[in-house]
Amino acid sequence: MDQDVEHFLLIQLDEQRMALRLENITEIVPAMALAADSQVNSHYRGILNLRGEMIPVFDPFPSPLDEIARMIVVLRDDGEPMGLMVDDLVDIIALEAERVTSRSIGRGQSATFARLDEGVLRVLDPEEVAA
Repeated sequence: MDQDVEHFLLIQLDEQRMALRLENITEIVPAMALAADSQVNSHYRGILNLRGEMIPVFDPFPSPLDEIARMIVVLRDDGEPMGLMVDDLVDIIALEAERVTSRSIGRGQSATFARLDEGVLRVLDPEEVAA
């Protein structure tokens, strides 16, 4: 694999398209019932029991779509697995590394963006999903 190219899964979250690095994705599963948790915050949806592994699922943009029509992307960065509820899987793309950059977005935070021919796309990192 060419080290100067990064691969991404384009996803639909509510009205927004975003990207996830393929290297962080372990699998994609249809949305299913989640175990409720009394410690629920606005983006935490519950626990997914995936073949005995307990995976917290997050939804940064809660959607009016029926849960059945949605997907859960299981991500893993150096830490524990986590799930991201998405509305749709759009495409897989390859981008030259120089088209992907991290920028300060204020208050000591940064975000990663990818420059496409038709504009700029937000790249979600696993730690952002849980934050």
